Amino acid sequence: MFATAFVAQYHHPSRCLVYSNAGHSPVNYKPAGSPAQLLEACCPPIGVMPALQYSDRSLTLEPGDVLVAASDGFNETRNSGDEMFGIERMLRYVDEGAHLPVDMIGQTLF
Repeated sequence: MFATAFVAQYHHPSRCLVYSNAGHSPVNYKPAGSPAQLLEACCPPIGVMPALQYSDRSLTLEPGDVLVAASDGFNETRNSGDEMFGIERMLRYVDEGAHLPVDMIGQTLF
């Protein structure tokens, strides 16, 4: 048994996001003016290896940047034609909707 996790802490004054990604996908990051990308896992899922030390990564969030974290069930959802939503489509929707207010980004993805 194992579990994936994305854990983050945001420090507002420095705009620094410190995070650890234990096998979790999709976590989409779209810097303002650049294409959306996946924040790749930096560690294996929790429970895969005993007594593993997890590492942190950090990034500075600038005005206009967008971060979208979802469960794998989101990108694995299938439509009535049995077509998977997929990570590439999710990245495209984040790219296209990044200028929208946060609640509208969520509505666009759903």
